[in-house]
Amino acid sequence: MFTKFEVLDDVFGSGLPARLLDFAIANEGGFDVTTTSYSDGSEAVDPNFRTSKRFIGKLGDVGREYRTAFTKILPQLFEAAGVPMIDNPLLENELIATGDGGNLAKHIDTLTLDNRDDVETERILSTVYYFHRQPKQFSGGEIEIHPLDGRAEPKPVDPRHGRLIVFPAFAPHSVRGLTVPSRRFEDGRFSLNCWVRYRVR
Repeated sequence: MFTKFEVLDDVFGSGLPARLLDFAIANEGGFDVTTTSYSDGSEAVDPNFRTSKRFIGKLGDVGREYRTAFTKILPQLFEAAGVPMIDNPLLENELIATGDGGNLAKHIDTLTLDNRDDVETERILSTVYYFHRQPKQFSGGEIEIHPLDGRAEPKPVDPRHGRLIVFPAFAPHSVRGLTVPSRRFEDGRFSLNCWVRYRVR
């Protein structure tokens, strides 16, 4: 059994993904290796689980533009994922650059901490917004939505420029390996992950 998910193309028009791409390329030096979080609350670089780079810094004007556009379609996103709309949602953004050999192992986006006593917010909705140079300079990199019971093949979604995918944060998913022949940063796959969170207490 699969959770409900939906693919939305060109939902933010053509200008916003172009501005996000320009920002990412111009700020290449602000990206660092993405870490993996573990159930004991620790973090570490784990190339067997994830190979990508995360932007360390503020997204500035283009980030505010994306947040405004994203907030306007929140009711549509909750409905698309089959998740009841919540009051006072919180947004968490992460700008990711994935280059040659990049991938992401199967996981869920909700917390699996051993101790949840200090947890104040939790992810309820996951979204991934793709943008890249055109024509596309890489192959692969499809996100895969996995069944909850493991009894069917995962459903892959191509990382098309200007494409937004939305699914419940508890849905298992992974990312197929990426091939970038030039191995240049600007030729990779870029994504802006945005999680919608709710207050636990």
